[in-house]
Amino acid sequence: MESIQKIKALFDIVGESPLLDSAIEKALLVAESDLNVLVTGESGSGKEKFAKIIHACSLRKHKPYISINCGALPDGTINSELFGHVKGAFTGALTDHKGYFEEVNEGTIFLDEIGDLPLDTQARLLRVLDYGEIFPVGSSKMKKVNVRVVAATNVNLPQAIANGDFRADLYYRLCGIQIQLPALRERKNDIPLLFMKFATEEALRNPQLQKEPIRLTPAAENLLKEYPFPGNVRELKNLAERVSVMERNRVVDVEQLKKYLMPQFEQGLVLSRNNAKSANRDYSQAYGQDAVYKFLFELRRDVDDIQKLLQGLLRNENPFTEKERKLWLNRLNTVERSQSLGESTYAQSILPSATAAASETREIESEDAEVEEISEPSAAEEQGLDIETDEQSERNRIEKALAFYKGRQKDAANKLQISVRTLQRRIEKFGIDVQQYKKK
Repeated sequence: MESIQKIKALFDIVGESPLLDSAIEKALLVAESDLNVLVTGESGSGKEKFAKIIHACSLRKHKPYISINCGALPDGTINSELFGHVKGAFTGALTDHKGYFEEVNEGTIFLDEIGDLPLDTQARLLRVLDYGEIFPVGSSKMKKVNVRVVAATNVNLPQAIANGDFRADLYYRLCGIQIQLPALRERKNDIPLLFMKFATEEALRNPQLQKEPIRLTPAAENLLKEYPFPGNVRELKNLAERVSVMERNRVVDVEQLKKYLMPQFEQGLVLSRNNAKSANRDYSQAYGQDAVYKFLFELRRDVDDIQKLLQGLLRNENPFTEKERKLWLNRLNTVERSQSLGESTYAQSILPSATAAASETREIESEDAEVEEISEPSAAEEQGLDIETDEQSERNRIEKALAFYKGRQKDAANKLQISVRTLQRRIEKFGIDVQQYKKK
């Protein structure tokens, strides 16, 4: 088995944290077997790098390796992309197509963001894990594959199972070997080392600027250690690059460093210094303003769902799918349990979960602040028109968002404050042609 220090050198891993060393050691141990692995950790903590370690130290190291972001594959084509399709399976399927599992046969496939897989795709993946069998889309002929699966997620899968979004049998099949990666705020002493690494790389990448690598004073290093880094290593790298480019003085003190941290403190997106000293405290619970704002967003969505339920009952309709019904039953059970805990305890318990759920389903992009709101039709515009139904109103909002962002579904979903997958389901439900907006 390779030594931990050798692995760090080979895969450019910086840090001396016992938690990091423990995760690497576990990856090396499991690499010697042929078991499937689930890597968990926050976004930006380096999950893909561990998948590469497992493949490179396994008996499959000379076989193919491929990395797939499940969240980036559209629902309509994900089964074809993963498992292939046969000619004529759907419109545009002019030839047979090999999926990723067939292409990487005998090797390793890394499935990132596995919590985003649709339920029918999860069932197909479970069959691969259990029997090594795939059925291309449109075919009844089974194909055998021998692929090792390394999956990763930053989603709370047990909670996703309770919400009906993830199959319990698939989770139990994956989590036999689980590697939990530490967040950067749990490796405080590694932060200055990583900053120095990224600052040096930035200086070498731009030799024409003739700048020395940025160095931090001891006080600035301590300030950096107190910052919780919600984006983990990815965020730290971005910070080091910005400071390297913007600062003429190559020795950065506390006051200079504050210019890059304080705006985020003022927006309530990071911990105060006193809270940051409690490294084991739940990060989402300590967010303050950000937790409240996202909790209010979740509350507004709940109110919309209640309104939908009441309207459906008045029309003698079932307004929810089976999946949504299970989600509401879970919410009601949570409320019933809260009655015995007391109002303040319940508020404390619900805020972090609401924050985590909101952060996993929506990303707040800086360009949204510069885009003016997509307004509803004014009273003057509605003159002479029939009163729209709820579905018509929802369709109009979706079409306006798609038109505004020229068919970019991620941007439209952020503006509508729904997930991309929810937007795609609504587009399919209403039969909206997204291509027409991309051509404008």
